[in-house]
Amino acid sequence: MCSFKELIENNPPLEEKEITIGKLTFKVKPYLSVEDRTQIMQLAVQEAWEDDHVNDVKVEAYADVFAIIYCTSIEFTDEEKADPIKIYDELQNAGLLEKIIEVLPDYWDYNYAHGLADARSGFIGWLNRVAEQLPAYIEQLQNELKNISPELLEKIKSE
Repeated sequence: MCSFKELIENNPPLEEKEITIGKLTFKVKPYLSVEDRTQIMQLAVQEAWEDDHVNDVKVEAYADVFAIIYCTSIEFTDEEKADPIKIYDELQNAGLLEKIIEVLPDYWDYNYAHGLADARSGFIGWLNRVAEQLPAYIEQLQNELKNISPELLEKIKSE
């Protein structure tokens, strides 16, 4: 038998891979932690949110670009990073997107992304329903307050 510690100590972490596309070479992380994958997915869902739903096309595009930015040594300027959809479109147009994505570690989780989207949609939907019903509730409360006797109102205020 071996301990977990011995197992880990005798198996070094995976090393970055060097990838060459055309004449250019860049490095790719071999693994993404669960936390890193979660952050990529959360950010992708957040960025792809439109009105009251997640745009399915954009959520995948954002996740792809965020994974490329995070997992590779490809350098992006702040200006480029400010428009991930443009990065996605340009990589796709140059025929590079799939070549890069196929060498990335696993980062995409469809079920998780759509679970986040559904949870957010549910919460936003609930808030919208409350906001729609609030004026009617306020009016009802105002009408009920008009019917309270002055004595009861004074008693409530004094307590």
